[in-house]
This record gives sequence, structure tokens and C-alpha cells, in this order.
Amino acid sequence: MLPGIIISLVALALVLYFVDLKKVLAALQQADYRYLPLVLVVYLLSLFARAAAWRTLLQEQVDYVRTFFLVNTGYFLNSILPFRLGEVGRAFLVSQNSPVSFWEAASTILIERAFDMMLSVSLMLATLPFVVALTLSPEAASWALPAALSVGSVVLLALLFLHLLARNRLRALGWLEKLAEHRPWLGRLVKGRLEAFFTGLAALTDIRRFLKTLGWMLLNWFLWVSEYYLLILAIINKDAPFLWAAFAMAAAAMGVAIPSSPGGIGVVEASVVGALAVLGVDPSPALAFALSMHFIYLATTAILGIIGLAREGESLERIYQRITNRKGS
Repeated sequence: MLPGIIISLVALALVLYFVDLKKVLAALQQADYRYLPLVLVVYLLSLFARAAAWRTLLQEQVDYVRTFFLVNTGYFLNSILPFRLGEVGRAFLVSQNSPVSFWEAASTILIERAFDMMLSVSLMLATLPFVVALTLSPEAASWALPAALSVGSVVLLALLFLHLLARNRLRALGWLEKLAEHRPWLGRLVKGRLEAFFTGLAALTDIRRFLKTLGWMLLNWFLWVSEYYLLILAIINKDAPFLWAAFAMAAAAMGVAIPSSPGGIGVVEASVVGALAVLGVDPSPALAFALSMHFIYLATTAILGIIGLAREGESLERIYQRITNRKGS
């Protein structure tokens, strides 16, 4: 956990070095808060879409309301516990009083994160050509659309591969087990995360379920970017293009993957400010935007997550003990 905290502190220090705190406060004071209700509505809709995606992976074995609150409970726990233990907590909680086992739930979360990783990289690669074109010259934009279409084709192929892997998961796992016979490190991986991953892939063998999950995930990400866009309009520039939000969202999503303190404090801000700086945005209002966005995420998931814990009859202390006991087993 200590290295993560150090990374967060370094990232935060770098951001503060390049900004003028008076300008940050001025940006927050001058923001158009009429956008705020719409921002909150769009963000809540994104959480509903995420819950629907996870429930689809769980093969509708858990009711929607409980799934929604458990998604937010997981996010809340990730914000206050190290090592992304919120994901373990989410899997543990959903396995209580439901037909879903802990490892089955954990595997669906792995699949969900695989979609996230694929979509975040896709968004970054799809927006990067336009960002480069915008920062170089208008003439350079001629290659941006073909490059983005190429990225889209690669993503579709990757999703098709994921579906085919799901249909042939037992054969693939058997092949990996044979390969691991003389490779102990691979054997440990196969017996651990890969087995859970392949178990979760079972939910994607049905093409309709696969497309339904993908549809909900795409909607979730579109709403996330839309939330970013509305907040950018409110704080930074009312004439900002949608590209700013898409590129900043991709940067934030990839920044979260970097080991950091719980909640990604510092790293998220640095990722967003850096992305917007590439687009020519002043770092000070960019930080005002990043702080506002991060606060909305933390506050919303904290409220919904605490409600989720209460619905499950759990407390923070007890759930932490159970998570760590499960993680150690």
C-alpha cells in the first residue's frame, strides 16, 4: 500500500506545481452550476447501466436493485480500502443469500474489468489520432478518421475473440494446464485467476447475452463520457468539443490502473489534467474540473455504498474482516 500512497502523493505534487490555486478557486466560483443536476442524473444513469451489465454476467440470478447497490458498495470499498479490496467485497456480498458462489461472482467481475480495460484502451486509441491532428494542424485530421476506424475494427475482433474463447473455454484451459506442467509459475496462474476467468466466460457463450453485456457496457461508458462533457462545459469552456471529454475519460480510466492510494486520489487528477493540457487547456481550470468530477464520484458511491452495506446488514469493520479473511484463504 505504501508505494501506492507515494505514487499518489507524487502525482498530486506534480499537479499542484503546475497550477495556480487562485485560478482553481476562481474556476470553481465561476462554474455554471445549472449543469450540476444534469451531471448527477447522467452519472446515476451510468451506474444503472453498469449494474445491468453485471447482472447480465450473473445470468440474472440476483435482482436488479440489489445488484445496483452492490456495484456501488464495491466502488465505495475501493475508495477506502487498499488493493482494490472492494471487488473482493462485492463478490463476497453477492454470494450471501443468493445462488451465486463467491468464485463465480469474482469471475464475472474479472470479465467486467476485461471489458473496461478493452473499452478504455479503445477510447484512448480512437481519440488519440484526433488529438494529435488537433494539436498539429487541421490538415493532419485527414488520417484521424481512418485511424479511428482501424482501432474500431481491432476492438470488434478482440470482442469476437472473447466470445470464441468463451465458447471454447474448457479446451483452452486444458491446453494451458498441459503447458503449465513444466512451468510452475504458469501452473499457479492457471489454478488461480485464469480458472476464475474461464468460469466467468461461461456467461458469454450465449451470443445474445454477450451482445447484451457489451451493449450495457457501451452505454455505461457513453454516459460516463457525457458526464465528463457536461462538467467540462460547466467549469472549463461552454464551447468545448466532445473530444475533450472522451480523451480525458480515457486518460482517467488508464490512470486508475496505476497502483495508487485508495480512491486513486492524485493519480486521477494528474491523468485528467495532463490529458486536457495536451489539448491546450489551462491546468488550473482543468484541476478544478478533475476535483469536481472526482468528488461527485466519491460522494455518490459513498452514499449508495453505505446504503448497500446497510441493506446487506454489514458494517465497514465487519466487511473488512471478512474480505481479508476471504482474501487470505
